[in-house]
This record gives sequence, structure tokens and C-alpha cells, in this order.
Amino acid sequence: MTTRSGEPSSNASESLCSIITAERSCDPIGHALDIPRGLLIETPKPWSAEVHKSPNLPPGVSDLLTGYYRSRLEAYYEGGVELMAERGYNQAFVLIAPDKEYSVQGCTRLIEYEKPELPFSNYKRREWLVPTTMASLLVEAAITGQVVPEELSQYEVSGDDQRDIIVCTQGNIDTCCAKFGFPVYRSLRCAVDEADHAVRVWQATHFQYHRYAPVALDLPDGVNWGRITSETASALVNREGPIERVRNLYMGWSGAGENPFAQVAEREAMLREGWDWLLYERQIASIVESDDGNAAEVEIAFNSTDNTRSGRYCVTVQVTGSVELPQGCFHPDLSSEVKKYEVVDSQLDVTSVSRGADVQPDVSRQWL
Repeated sequence: MTTRSGEPSSNASESLCSIITAERSCDPIGHALDIPRGLLIETPKPWSAEVHKSPNLPPGVSDLLTGYYRSRLEAYYEGGVELMAERGYNQAFVLIAPDKEYSVQGCTRLIEYEKPELPFSNYKRREWLVPTTMASLLVEAAITGQVVPEELSQYEVSGDDQRDIIVCTQGNIDTCCAKFGFPVYRSLRCAVDEADHAVRVWQATHFQYHRYAPVALDLPDGVNWGRITSETASALVNREGPIERVRNLYMGWSGAGENPFAQVAEREAMLREGWDWLLYERQIASIVESDDGNAAEVEIAFNSTDNTRSGRYCVTVQVTGSVELPQGCFHPDLSSEVKKYEVVDSQLDVTSVSRGADVQPDVSRQWL
């Protein structure tokens, strides 16, 4: 048995959930999380497995997050995820580690993302660099949904073209996140140093399925990546080279929701259109599932950034089987069944083309 680098694996590494998942040929597509809102909070390590208990949170933030998570849990027990969403407990709070190049002594950076109405290409984004003693005011506004206090307006940072790639490196949630996440974070960080556009890479607390580690979330477009390698780091940062190279790293787009048929279909469209697809405004127009739930026809509407190309993809996806996978490294006795998917047909209906593109429909793809 070998590891990603091709070196023989030890008995310990053989039980790592990410390695087991890769060895069982489980594609990460279909596992992107739908995150309506999120707040990144710059916080020095160490991080607690329960982020609100992390010792280096800005003053007052621990109490605010503790209250938020308590209320969210109460809503869940009372009425499930529907009541949680109804009461506004559907946002993610993710800690990011300070970076010597990005960070400012005595200040805390907070970056807010909110999912806009469909169709869209990017999350709505706001960023602040505030004195650390004032960070709790922003966290409170995020939790309560109130307007950000006027006194913080002077600390808001403009950055319409800014990309932020967050990489989970939190080993006390799962071994794979640190073992595989940190080296890939370093590779992505090095690729950023050579990039010619505004992109930052951050170490982050847990936000994705660790059995597909290393995982990253590319913001503001909401693209989820998994099983990243050092060799593919530059391609992800610069979005260059053959798109097929990152096919098996694509976990999905948050804008497609958490329906796996939709996520598989959206990836098919990305592979047809290339890297530019990630900049297109798009939405899942319809999902029609078979009676047995083992197939679906998915329609995706899109419009290019420069409004020169628009249309619809109609993609047929079917379930081809399933595989049993561990829940994580810390719970090797717990497992779950994960379905495998295949695109069996793909049709493109272009409604507007100002500058033609060479797109070939009706090509089936075997993902797994």
C-alpha cells in the first residue's frame, strides 16, 4: 500500500480516513456544503475542537459564539434543521490563522460572506480589519443580523477582486486535516507568492468532510476542493492548464445546493466550459429525479461574465453503486454508505453566442 507521494504507508496511515476513501475510488463530487452565510475570524492557534472555546479568540467573542451554538442546538432539538434556518442559525464561523504577510499587529481581520439570490457567480463579500478589542462588535452583528455599527465603517477594507482560499489544517478534529492539509496549505501559499492577482491562502478550522482531506474552500465563488495535491496547487490558484486535471478534486459548487445529482451535473458543465465557468452566473434550473431515486435529469442555466454566451445544460446523472466509508480517523468503527455517480448524457442549448466557443455536447463521462 502506498501514500499520495508514492511512499510505502505505515500501518497507522493505512487507517487514515482520507487514504481509505481514495483507495476505494470514491470521488469527492457531490459533497460540497451549502453555506448561506459565513464569517472568517482571524484567531491565533491553538484552536479548540469546539471553536468557541479557542483560547485566543478576541475579547468577548467566545461568549457570543457559545450563546449562538447553544441556541442553534436548542432550535435543532425543537424543530430540526428547518427551524435552525428559520431562526437564522445557518451560518458558519471559521477561524483563520494570522499570516505574517496579511496580518497587522493589534488588529483582527474578519471576512463576511453571504449567498446572494440565484443566479450568481460570487458570494457577497465584506471585510474589516479592526482593533482586536472591537472584533466582538462585528461578531455580534453577524449573529443578530443587525447593521454593522457605524463606528466600524472606518475599518472596512475594499477588495472586490480579492480571492481567499481557506484550507482546513485542524488536526484535533481529524488527523487527515493536519497531516495532509498543512503541506498542501504550504504548496498553495507558495503558489500564491508567484501569482499575479489578488489571492490569499489561510489555514482554517474545520468546515468540510475530512475524509476527502486535504480540503479547501475557494471564496468568494464558493467552490469546494478536496484531495488536493502539491502538484495541483498552482492550477487551483492560477486557474490555468487543462481543466480535466482538477476533475477529481472538485467537490462541487455551494450554489448548486447539497443535491449530489446537481453537483455532479454542474461539474460536467464546468468541464465543458473550462475555467471561465467558475466566473459565470449560473443556477440549477430544475432537478427531476427518477421514482427510485437512482437517476436524475438536471438543467443548469448560465450566463458568461461578459454576457457574450448564455444557455442551458441538460445533464442526465445516474447512481452506479455505493461504497462504505469511515466517518473519520477518530471514529474508525463508524462508517456510512456513499453513492457513486456517472454522467450518462449531456446536452447543451446555447441561446446566445457573440464569440463562438467550441463545445461538444453528448459526451458521457465516467467519474469513478
